Amino acid sequence: SDVYKRQHTIDKLFWNIAVNDDENAFKTLFFQFFSPLCIFAHRYIERWETCEDVVQESFLKIWENRKSIRIETSARYQSKQSKRI
Repeated sequence: SDVYKRQHTIDKLFWNIAVNDDENAFKTLFFQFFSPLCIFAHRYIERWETCEDVVQESFLKIWENRKSIRIETSARYQSKQSKRI
């Protein structure tokens, strides 16, 4: 399903960021989620510029703390993986 593929892609991006220091994976994650996260933040924060600052700061924290990111796959993902074996 599309939801499964999307989640798998996001998991791979986080894995590559955390394990491989992959700047391209980080850029992909950033460009894929920056706008949607700004829109989400705008529900709670009136000024658009502040929303952008908050989201940028969040991505900066992800990059700075990438070595401590704990990747956990969902039970659904693990179930699909085990069926392939």
